[in-house]
Amino acid sequence: MLQPTLLTPDRALLTGLIDYAGLFPPASLDMAAGMAEFREARTGPNAWVVHRFLCPASRLQELAGYLASTMRTGEQFWSIGCIVDGPLGESIAAAQDFEAEMAPGASTSAVEVRLRSAETALGSASATDAVEGIADAVATLGEATMAYVEVTPETAAADVAAIAEVAHQGRPVAAKIRCGGVTADAVPTSASLAGVLVAAATHDIALKATAGLHHPVRRFDTDLGTETHGFLNLA
Repeated sequence: MLQPTLLTPDRALLTGLIDYAGLFPPASLDMAAGMAEFREARTGPNAWVVHRFLCPASRLQELAGYLASTMRTGEQFWSIGCIVDGPLGESIAAAQDFEAEMAPGASTSAVEVRLRSAETALGSASATDAVEGIADAVATLGEATMAYVEVTPETAAADVAAIAEVAHQGRPVAAKIRCGGVTADAVPTSASLAGVLVAAATHDIALKATAGLHHPVRRFDTDLGTETHGFLNLA
């Protein structure tokens, strides 16, 4: 009789939890260094925690070039998170080009875009229209590609409701919240961050947290001069 495989609490909570963001501040590594660090992380003893390699849309071709010249036979698949850093259409086109060049060794499994930017670019009449436009654009990369729509604490209640309206139609969309940055005012208060968590739970949608979560528990960042959030506290 087969015995069920039991996950330890750490594996249940943390498996695939962390996307690699070495190309972004504060590390701001160049492509070669970032890829080398990611490769080390995903083959080391803590590889089970690591998920996607995050890359700005404007640098996907650079990434493709490095991958094409450095991928080894038998190297595991690269799951890429595309961060929209320009017009949505241009970013999606860059991701499509990346897919065509790198399949099956690498693929964009997620696209992250700021709701307000997309709302303006798409000329949407409402947040729901903007989320639908984002979902339609991301769907061109494949049905399984997830769209993470970034909201702000100030408008989270309405924005998460709009995302949920589209997600509950069966579209692969989820919310995203920024938990820090390079200045103290980029760190949301615990109360405002909790509001986003409550909104996502109330509407029963997935939520991704990004930026500032460089340590497992809350700590005072002497460079920023403020308390910063921890990813275990958030979880």
